[in-house]
Amino acid sequence: MSKPPIADKGTICPLHKQDVSKVCHKCPWYILVRGKHPQSEEHIDQWGCAVQFLPMLLIEGAQQSRQTGAAVESFRNVFAEAGNNMLSLMHGGGSSGGGVPLPRQIK
Repeated sequence: MSKPPIADKGTICPLHKQDVSKVCHKCPWYILVRGKHPQSEEHIDQWGCAVQFLPMLLIEGAQQSRQTGAAVESFRNVFAEAGNNMLSLMHGGGSSGGGVPLPRQIK
């Protein structure tokens, strides 16, 4: 991984209470984030404090969870419909009128 650049002067780090140009490049929370911004879709290739990126990363995580939930629901609906169609055929709801006999329950 590349060496972290020295941050621009002028901002005080809330964790170290010093100018960011003196502490950030040594801090383990100074990370490189690459990808797309979850709201604006602009490309990101930026060094910064992990705490600074938390809101953006939380938004991205929430969006991914919503998309996963929608995909699972869609998948469930397809299989529920297929199961209902299979039951309908087994009970004689098909065009032949016959149907597959259900197994007898042994008592």
